Amino acid sequence: MEHRIFFVEGIPGSGKTTLASELKKQLISKDVRCHCYEEDERNPLDLSMCAILTEDEYVLLKREIIEKGKADHSSTERMLKKLDSVTEHSNGRVYVFFLPLYSDADLNCVAVSLQQYEVYNGHYSFDKFREVHFERWNSFCLSEVNTENVYICDALFLQSPLFELIGFYDLSFDQISEYIRGLYSAVNDLSPVVYYNRVSDVAKLMRFVCENRKNSGDRWERGFYKWMEASPYCQKHNYRCFDGMCAFLEERQKIEIQLLK
Repeated sequence: MEHRIFFVEGIPGSGKTTLASELKKQLISKDVRCHCYEEDERNPLDLSMCAILTEDEYVLLKREIIEKGKADHSSTERMLKKLDSVTEHSNGRVYVFFLPLYSDADLNCVAVSLQQYEVYNGHYSFDKFREVHFERWNSFCLSEVNTENVYICDALFLQSPLFELIGFYDLSFDQISEYIRGLYSAVNDLSPVVYYNRVSDVAKLMRFVCENRKNSGDRWERGFYKWMEASPYCQKHNYRCFDGMCAFLEERQKIEIQLLK
């Protein structure tokens, strides 16, 4: 197949997941070996909700779990097995995708402790963030260039990095453009394609998204507001609550469309 990786982009609620799902169905109907990664799902490209440790730090983390679980050997074995299941060892680093650990009562405290090692949310300097991000993308392309696998990635090419590049590093458009071009070049041998869902009325969509996602609590909306409170860019522009969220997403969409052009 000519194109080996598809990126589906757009602001939250724009229909990325629906489009990715439909694209997956079409590819599978053509007997294509297809892997689809949704937003917030562990995948070989993204670093969101991922902590990076050294091998020594990972050994220490496992020792702490063993020490706390001495009274219940079976529980300790289960926790270690689950930790290993969300962990990847690559290029001398240990990547721990800690999102699934939050829902485990025994490992919730481990997930909280791993937040300090998270790659996103301003925990890394820009140079360090760029280093580990590009290392991951280059390694992925090298591992896949001679296979027949096809990948569909939801919100990985623009949304995921732009939250960091704009929100925490406050880069200029030219700097963001250079960064995104670099990511595209890293997977160029896989002939990437980008689909973009453009939204005409951001505020109207966000009202719908916030109301619709309240079916499972207002965690998503509160999480976005919390992110804005921590973001230097949003603080500088006084982006707060619902109006601030809409203003930021309108600006982000303009930048993304300009980048794609």
